[in-house]
Amino acid sequence: MTAPGSTVDRRHFFKTAAAVALPLWGSSRLLAAQQSAVASGRLTGSLVVLNVGGSNVLCSSADAQGLVLVDSGAAVPASQLRAALQGVRQDAKVQTVFNTHYHAEQTGNNETLAAAGARIIAHEHTRQWMCTDYWVPAANRYEKARPKAAWPTDTFRVTGSLETGTERIDYGHLPLAHTDGDIYVFFRDSNCSRLVMSPRRFVTRCSTTSPARGSVVASMRWTRS
Repeated sequence: MTAPGSTVDRRHFFKTAAAVALPLWGSSRLLAAQQSAVASGRLTGSLVVLNVGGSNVLCSSADAQGLVLVDSGAAVPASQLRAALQGVRQDAKVQTVFNTHYHAEQTGNNETLAAAGARIIAHEHTRQWMCTDYWVPAANRYEKARPKAAWPTDTFRVTGSLETGTERIDYGHLPLAHTDGDIYVFFRDSNCSRLVMSPRRFVTRCSTTSPARGSVVASMRWTRS
């Protein structure tokens, strides 16, 4: 029982509580988004894993000319992407991006990075998936082709290699993987490789030989995309 003159208006109470709680909830979401634009794990002196839009992006700073990324992450505002990259290199310059396959979680920021001058490397099948409408049986719908600005600029079919500063990068097709365009990216001098393992699981690992030869794993780091 309430005292005379102190009757509680429940509607007013809930409105007041919501007015206090919603800004706090919104600020916590903003803080979480800001926190996601930072390094989530360092593998070596030049290799770090970034959280970009909830997706994991491997970033190499071995070349003074610019960063090398493995995947561009799920689409985020350009400012958030830049903030994540500035945690590694102040000018946030990216010279090369590898797309491990065509899904949006791996290619979402291709347009932003390509517009800034980055070269995007992927398997030829990945480019084909990205430039063509295709049917998604599980969702009972068509997925529209990505804008041309998002397409890989350089493609290959079997293997390739790239020298970037102090790092040699070997990459190649993984025929029996998540999609028909999956690739591995092996940072030879750091003994670290990036592979796709399943639709929602990726592995970045440091090993003694290349993944194509069945490497002996020295340390393994599992990351979800």
